[in-house]
Amino acid sequence: MNGLFVVFSAFAPLAREEAHSHISEKEIEALKERIANPDLWVISRWLGGVTFMFFTDEQAKTLEAKGLKEIYARMYFEILKPHDEFGYLAEGKFTVSFDSKQNFDDNFESNWYYYYK
Repeated sequence: MNGLFVVFSAFAPLAREEAHSHISEKEIEALKERIANPDLWVISRWLGGVTFMFFTDEQAKTLEAKGLKEIYARMYFEILKPHDEFGYLAEGKFTVSFDSKQNFDDNFESNWYYYYK
């Protein structure tokens, strides 16, 4: 064990991704119902971030301009925090994006692989 050096913060990215991955689809669907926005197409998660996908580019831009990104981020954090076993997450310290199905279809061939690549 001589010369062993461990940096605990090195585990933080993995712990954050794990917390996001432990949110069940049932919790995501309940959040979507709680948001109750007919313009919201899907809530997509990938590598420690969340994207609220609306149907059109215009909807995404308008709703973000109205400050809904911060509101939705807080709502998502409420379901995320119980899965944060090691306390690495803080409100406002994870990636939240607004995007659209229109962008997804037009620029990524409606394919999640291309979208997150």
